Amino acid sequence: MKNVQPFSRQVEIKVGPLTEWEGGGDESAAVRFYGDGTNNNLRIKFSIAKHIVSTSTTTTISVYNLGPGIRGALQKPETQVIVNAGWANVGLLSVFKGTVWNIVSRRDGADIVTDLLCTAAMGSIARTALSKSFGPTYELSQMLFDIANLFPGVDVDPKLIDVKNVFLGNQGYSYAGPASDLLDKLSRVHGFSWWINDGRFYAIDDNKKINIGNVVISANNGFLIRAEPILTTPFQVQAGTSIESLFNPYIAPGGSVVLDTKINPLLNGTYKVHELTHLGDTHSDEWTTSIINHKELKEVDDGQ
Repeated sequence: MKNVQPFSRQVEIKVGPLTEWEGGGDESAAVRFYGDGTNNNLRIKFSIAKHIVSTSTTTTISVYNLGPGIRGALQKPETQVIVNAGWANVGLLSVFKGTVWNIVSRRDGADIVTDLLCTAAMGSIARTALSKSFGPTYELSQMLFDIANLFPGVDVDPKLIDVKNVFLGNQGYSYAGPASDLLDKLSRVHGFSWWINDGRFYAIDDNKKINIGNVVISANNGFLIRAEPILTTPFQVQAGTSIESLFNPYIAPGGSVVLDTKINPLLNGTYKVHELTHLGDTHSDEWTTSIINHKELKEVDDGQ
């Protein structure tokens, strides 16, 4: 796994020109950084954490040895950032879309490192409130669709809202306050998770997964690095599974992976991705995707 040549990797960062909640603006006008592991281009590192919980996690992007003019131009607050990464033989794929909240430059030996601290869709979530009454004939899926459409700069597709087909009851439902708080309350009552990934809204029942195809992680295809059970005390009961793969941009939160390991064959099966972390560095051997499933979901029907 660790012998993959760095020059086959590609990372592209686009910053601006507008904020994420304003739609980001024309990408051709964005500030662009590119790295492919060679000295002709920049060294870029990234740590991108995603999960199926509404609370957004911090993504860190590090770009090495930018000039003072570029570092100063990046200081505009709440600017959109897009990270595309991949391999030379498959091209670049989107792995993160979010907002830059803070930029810090520091010295690391002979290098000057500029860290971009980012979160996904927090500008949209923080700005969205509603005061509305939903009638008794409202279905939960329609309610979620209407709420999600209030988030500026977020794409909403009914196919990505897969929740129980329930109605709100004879009295309907009234609410005034942040839209995210309402979604959190509904998720606890009706047993689903919601999140925003790469500018798209998702809401999926806890016992379902996104139907985007299973990613196979196996030593046979060269992606499997390690797979281990997650054990909890006091009786060392398996509470989930931890999988480390070679970097794979097709793995998404709420989707599923098929694990095929010969070392721990009892772990083989299909798992829903509850958490994932993409770690990459164009100039080192760091190029992985780590997955956590908090409980075994081999029983999840592939047809769901």
